[in-house]
Amino acid sequence: MNKTTKIGCKISGIAFGVLMAGSVHADLFEVKTNVSTALTMTETTPLDVGQIFISGFDSSDSGTAASYVIPASGAAATATPGTSTATGPIASTILPITTPTAGRIDITDGAPNQSLDLAVSSTAFTNPAGGAAIVITSIDTSPAAGAAALTLDGTGAGAILIGATLANLGAAGSVPSYTAGNFTGTYTVTINY
Repeated sequence: MNKTTKIGCKISGIAFGVLMAGSVHADLFEVKTNVSTALTMTETTPLDVGQIFISGFDSSDSGTAASYVIPASGAAATATPGTSTATGPIASTILPITTPTAGRIDITDGAPNQSLDLAVSSTAFTNPAGGAAIVITSIDTSPAAGAAALTLDGTGAGAILIGATLANLGAAGSVPSYTAGNFTGTYTVTINY
């Protein structure tokens, strides 16, 4: 009986030792990320006003300037003639000769489903040969510029459609002359996210 008790004690002792004896092992693992702070904007379709006829007006004439709207949506452009209250000068005009094309900017490399703030600014169209400038009174976007204007899709992509409103603002006391040729202007798209 003593033997049995001793065996029993040894087994208990071994079992107790196994429970108490343990080891701790730790490994260090690396975590990686790539922080991207810039989106990619690609102009896939340039904003093109097309060929136009334009005449100026004397802004001291209390009339209004002509305007030409190229909607960002791709809808038909509209030309609105200016008005004149004077007997001498004729009202200003901007008339399309060829069809304009709204622009498109594709956005990639963004965070999926991210909301973006959108702002735009522009410079006047000028002709290197001289003469009066064509004023860009606004750059129109779809979606409209503002806070949380655009939400990217599940792949982090989206698009902005670009239109513009033009005017031929004159100088007081004279009717500006528009020199024939290629006019160029610029616009800037700013995205915050």
